[in-house]
Amino acid sequence: MAIKADIGISEKIDPFEAGYNACVQARKNIVDPKVIVIFASARFNLPALFSGAEKAAPDVPIIGCSSAAEITSFGPIRGAAVAMAIGGRGFGVTTGQGGLAQANPRMAGARLGQNLAKAAGTSRGYFLFADILNSDGQDLLSGFREGIGAQGQVVGAAASDDYNFQEVFIYGHNASVAVGLSGLALKGDCQIGMGVRQGWQPIGLPVKITKAMGTVVEEIAGRPAVDFYVDNFGIAKEKLLQSVFAQLAIIYPLGLIMPESGEALTRYPLAILPRGAIRFTAALPEGSDVKLMLGSREDALKAAEEAAVEACACLGRNKPKAAFVFSSIARSKLLSQNGKKEIERIKAVIGEDVPIIGFYSFAEFAQAVSAPAGRGFYNESIVVAVISEQS
Repeated sequence: MAIKADIGISEKIDPFEAGYNACVQARKNIVDPKVIVIFASARFNLPALFSGAEKAAPDVPIIGCSSAAEITSFGPIRGAAVAMAIGGRGFGVTTGQGGLAQANPRMAGARLGQNLAKAAGTSRGYFLFADILNSDGQDLLSGFREGIGAQGQVVGAAASDDYNFQEVFIYGHNASVAVGLSGLALKGDCQIGMGVRQGWQPIGLPVKITKAMGTVVEEIAGRPAVDFYVDNFGIAKEKLLQSVFAQLAIIYPLGLIMPESGEALTRYPLAILPRGAIRFTAALPEGSDVKLMLGSREDALKAAEEAAVEACACLGRNKPKAAFVFSSIARSKLLSQNGKKEIERIKAVIGEDVPIIGFYSFAEFAQAVSAPAGRGFYNESIVVAVISEQS
């Protein structure tokens, strides 16, 4: 039997019912589901929601996380639970989960990767979902890659909430509490293709990070980091409240200039700290050059299409059977009411009948086996991952 996938969507108010109904719908037409992946609004009581999901599919591994907004074949949706069930003879999965990654994200990522690789044997690719609000996302991904070794591509995203940057929820199969990260290894008669684009362009002259430690940038060009945004936005420092900063920074992140290529890797600022420091989703090394980044709606839509083309190219002549879309919360804000067009562009490439789920995330993962160290972690980007049978 060929790989088959289907999705379920629930907007029930009660979290248990939402999880239950989304899973029932998703597995209804899948004879032998091997895994169910769920993304659900942070408005829910997530432990209760996943309890409902386990009730609907006690015999199937389930993983997932909280989301700022959900993505389906029909376009974006907010305040819902969306699920995808995937099955088929010769297709299999291994799931795993890890502890909170705040103290040592690299070690936490490595431990999960090692456990997954050991349990899965030879894997066709990996999905990774993580909490990066208080840890370095790039370190976590680098550790995960070290753990799985030189096999399989890695795709996934960082869990999000309703744009509050307060608390996210990661679920691992049969976990009674939230975990820091969870993963999925694909096995058997399948292959995964991925594509990633950002659609943000650097503007202005480069400036230097003059003082930083880990994910916290204390000074840019010898001044408190927040002054860089104060100067560019023309807003008095005392008026640049966290809520105002968060909205502006979504559209105007920083771009880390890569010395070897001149490419700008987008890094999203999470919070203003005391004395004008700024905490980012990943490290911005002291001494590195950065630029302000700017996004446009047309560039964002073009990026979605290009990511889908890149993902399908990885499959050769094989047709996608399922698709995951991980799109930055910044893209959701930028596209606003045009969010459905992003999915329409993707469907035009992968096929109108291919089931899609995903969510708007705090960061995106897309790392090929051949990717250089320190790459594969993205902000303000879109990742399209497609699964097909292997020829």
